[in-house]
Amino acid sequence: MFLNCLNWKSRFVLIVILLLFAGLDRHLAGAVDEKGKVAAARSAVPTKQEALAALRKAAEFYVTKVATEAGYQSSYTERIDGQIVGMGPQTLDGATPTVGMAFLEAWEASGDPYFLKAAQSAAHGMLKGQMCSGGWDESVTELDPVKRKNYRFRSDGGCPDTDVWIHDWYKPDETADKQVDARRNMTNMDNNITQSVVRMMMRVDRALNFKDKAIHEGVLHALDYLVLAQYPIGAWPRNYEKLGDPARFPVMPASYPETWSRTWTRPAFYSYYVMNDDCTLNVMDAMLEAARIYNEPKYLALAEKAGVFILLAQMPEPQPAWAQQYDPQMKPSWARSMEPPAISGRESVSILQALLTLYRETGKKRYIEPIPRAVEYLKNCSFERNGKQVIPRFFELNTNRPLYITQGSPNERKITYSSENIKTGYTFFTSAEPLDQIAAEYKELLAAKPETIRRPEKLMSLKPFAYRPPPPLSADELTANVSAAISAIDERGAWLAPYVAGKKTAEPLQDVKGVISSGTFARNVRYLSSYIAAGK
Repeated sequence: MFLNCLNWKSRFVLIVILLLFAGLDRHLAGAVDEKGKVAAARSAVPTKQEALAALRKAAEFYVTKVATEAGYQSSYTERIDGQIVGMGPQTLDGATPTVGMAFLEAWEASGDPYFLKAAQSAAHGMLKGQMCSGGWDESVTELDPVKRKNYRFRSDGGCPDTDVWIHDWYKPDETADKQVDARRNMTNMDNNITQSVVRMMMRVDRALNFKDKAIHEGVLHALDYLVLAQYPIGAWPRNYEKLGDPARFPVMPASYPETWSRTWTRPAFYSYYVMNDDCTLNVMDAMLEAARIYNEPKYLALAEKAGVFILLAQMPEPQPAWAQQYDPQMKPSWARSMEPPAISGRESVSILQALLTLYRETGKKRYIEPIPRAVEYLKNCSFERNGKQVIPRFFELNTNRPLYITQGSPNERKITYSSENIKTGYTFFTSAEPLDQIAAEYKELLAAKPETIRRPEKLMSLKPFAYRPPPPLSADELTANVSAAISAIDERGAWLAPYVAGKKTAEPLQDVKGVISSGTFARNVRYLSSYIAAGK
């Protein structure tokens, strides 16, 4: 009756407004902010059966339509014609390891063996990319039969003892030793590549009661070679391929170089003692977890050896923090052209978190002794930037002046004291907020009994030493997140996000329907699993 009172123009406007509100409501139903809390969600409370059905539907879509030989990428584009495009299985944290862990969470919450089988398949997918040197090389596993012949993949035909290699790149004036086999046999620990795969596979191995021989032997092969790759001082390189002479790597405390080049020296930094991107820390923590899962003391001993390296690597006064990488003489060194010899604020924060973790696992106070003076130093170095308290990524050795790198090609970049017109795409500032959390946790641990502070028996994060769980969601918040996830899933079981071209995209794709993100998949699986486990 109300519409009959309006002329045709008014009716048209009203209908458009109603449609807009309907679209907005549908959009908000799937909108989750960066903290994981839903901006708005549908009002109906999902049943446990609805959550289970959505969880199974999403998993089946990922297993049957998204996977490439049981491996996953961090994201995919879906074409207008429905084709899902990806490069192949990825080893990066955020790709196959993240998806595999999501399947494990779903299995533990629901008891549905389908999810455990999916996690098992993801682990088998990673075995295709395991190198004879124990770990995983590039972020994408090569599947082309012809191209695979250029690699020493363990699954392609055995790994004789002569394939135990580590880089011999420390002296640029020396010619690298000739390899027994010219095929690439690199284990890469940058960006948590090898470490995250090992963690996921260890957890799947445990869930299967160590009865899947291929997975179990693959994990032990990886751990054995990581043991061999550890330097006498306790650190690990960024990547490795062949073993070097231990005599070339003496055990000594860190010290300041008398002089250092202000221009990039192109060092063979891949095999230095590497803290950058938490390389050594991620291996150390993986060893802590391996010691638990396999009840093997040698892995704990290796983790503690890495802890001793961290103690040795703390620079003396006036800068009691840590560098990104050290040469074999334990002096801060150049790495890439934007990474000068310097004290690193970002890496120092991660190291402090790792020391707290090591104390939790061992109860040995020596590992947290460096924390107070490092926290005080870093706090004194922090300043406000864009309304937030930050720490510079780099501090000049001895002078403590913040260092930055100018824009340009690697050969054109220069060190500068100005934060203007610096290289983009690199983190030159890190939040100072964790320092208060670290100081509080330090005091809390000192006051507690060692037997009460160990981490949970089952770790879920792929970088648990740095993971500090956020406050638990309330029942209403969890319900809202689950409602949003169920509302946003399409008829196939996909969570499809709009495609947005990046700032550096020269030619944005024109035929893309949307983006499928493994991170979104894992997050929504976590919400659904938590909801199911809570018995909603």
